[in-house]
Amino acid sequence: MNYKSVFIIFSIIFIPILSLCFAQSNDYQYRRAFKLDLEINDTNYFQAEIPESAIVTSSNSIQIYPGEEVFIEVELDSLNEIRNLKSVKNNLEPEKTLIVAFEQISKKHQHISMILSITNPFDMDLAYKPSLLSFKLSDWLIKKEITAEKGQLSVEVFNDLSVSICLLDMKFISE
Repeated sequence: MNYKSVFIIFSIIFIPILSLCFAQSNDYQYRRAFKLDLEINDTNYFQAEIPESAIVTSSNSIQIYPGEEVFIEVELDSLNEIRNLKSVKNNLEPEKTLIVAFEQISKKHQHISMILSITNPFDMDLAYKPSLLSFKLSDWLIKKEITAEKGQLSVEVFNDLSVSICLLDMKFISE
């Protein structure tokens, strides 16, 4: 057996094993703990310590906080129904990844509105029910179903100050 044969055998056996050992996962199931700061008016603001928590909360639902942008990889079944949602660190597969962002708009420390934006790369509309954790009521308010159009960036504006938003019952709608 010559050196070339040994090198080929080594390459076939050990390089894939080493690649698996050193490869980093793109999964991002849990957000890190952080401090949430929201402006109410000139003299008042809201702060909360948000613990490490899941982004994908249940089947076909996600939760995000103001200031977050998340990448959600979507796995569809043969009927184009959502089989799995997975939060990831990086958008490595843009053709099957929703980009969801939630932010507070304020001017001179005065709350103006909350903005939800969803980039939907799929060739089907995405329907969901937004549920907002209202600052004033300290309760979840479920809104009517909204649609993020296929292949576009969709933006929704909510006037009330919200501590968090859940996108419930996410599903794709075929025409």
